[in-house]
Amino acid sequence: MERRHFLQTAETGALEWESFIDVFINQKITFEEISSSAIANYLKGIANEGLMELIPSNYSYYEDLEVAVIVVFEDPSNICKNSSIYTAQLE
Repeated sequence: MERRHFLQTAETGALEWESFIDVFINQKITFEEISSSAIANYLKGIANEGLMELIPSNYSYYEDLEVAVIVVFEDPSNICKNSSIYTAQLE
């Protein structure tokens, strides 16, 4: 998938989370290239893969991500896979 097309599609939430993660990893796209709303769209998949540490810390101030993080951490397996982020959220 072309980089620009990926970024546009991610913004709409039209990709399956597995496809998002696959393109993200294989094309070496950084979270800085992706909007906070697009990251929020795929946060469950990101958490499932233990990749939350790669999200820039300044993104935590965006309301769409704040809500998504709360929802993601309702699943205990996501806490284990992203324990450093979970701990930081508690502080």
